[in-house]
Amino acid sequence: MSVLSGIVQGKVIPRNFGNIKHLTGSRLKDSSDSLMEANFQPFFTEALQFSKRDRLYVTEKVDGANVGVYKSDGILYPVMRKGYDVRMSNWVFLRQFADFVADNIVRFDALLLDGERVCGEWMIKTHSLFYKLPHEPFVVFDIIQGMDRPVRLEFAKIIERCKCQDFTHAGLVCEGGAVSVAKALEMLGGGFHGCQTAPEGVVYRYERDGAFLMSAKFVSNLNVGGDYMNVANAYNEWTQWH
Repeated sequence: MSVLSGIVQGKVIPRNFGNIKHLTGSRLKDSSDSLMEANFQPFFTEALQFSKRDRLYVTEKVDGANVGVYKSDGILYPVMRKGYDVRMSNWVFLRQFADFVADNIVRFDALLLDGERVCGEWMIKTHSLFYKLPHEPFVVFDIIQGMDRPVRLEFAKIIERCKCQDFTHAGLVCEGGAVSVAKALEMLGGGFHGCQTAPEGVVYRYERDGAFLMSAKFVSNLNVGGDYMNVANAYNEWTQWH
C-alpha cells in the first residue's frame, strides 16, 4: 500500500492543472482568465462534427482550491495547482488537505495507478460562495496519467473509479451532444454540491473516441470574484471525513 510523502520543499510536479478557457458571456474574474477561441465554441454549445465519435460532458463548476494527489513508486504527494506540496502553503485550510489524504491513503492508493494524479477541488474553504456539502470536502474532476505527455482519463472511467472508491466527482449535469449554455444552466438548477446560492456555473468536457480534446467553462454566478479567504470563520459545512 502507498504511504504519504514527507514534506517536499520544491516543486513535486511541474503543474497540477491548467486554466480552463471561458465561453462568451462567462464571468471573468482576473487577468489569468481568457476566452475560448470563437471557432471552437460551437463544438460545445451548438453542434458536434462527428456525432458517432464525439461525446460531451457538462459538470457543475464548484468554487474551491485546486489540489491533487500524485502517486509515484508507492508514495502519495498532496499538491496544489502550481505543483508544490500543499504543506508548504501559507494557508492553513490548504495544508489541511494533506491531513485528508493521510486519513484516506487506502482509498487514494486504490484510486490511482502509479504515475497518475487525481485533480479536484478542496472545499473546506472557498473564495466567493458558501456550501453545505452533502459529502466530504474533496470533489474530483480529473485523473491524469504521465507528465511529459499527460493523458486525461476518459470521464466515464473517472466516474467509475470514483464510485468504486467512494469519492465524489463533479456533479454530472448532462452528457451526449452539444448543449447551449442556457439549457445547461437550466439542467444544473441548484446544483449537486450544496451551494447556498446559485451554483458557480458549468464546465464542458469534449472527448473524441474516449480521448480528451478540450474543455471550456461558463461562470454564471456574478458574485464569483469576491474573496472570503481572509475571513476567519468563512468555512463550509461538510459531512464527516472517512
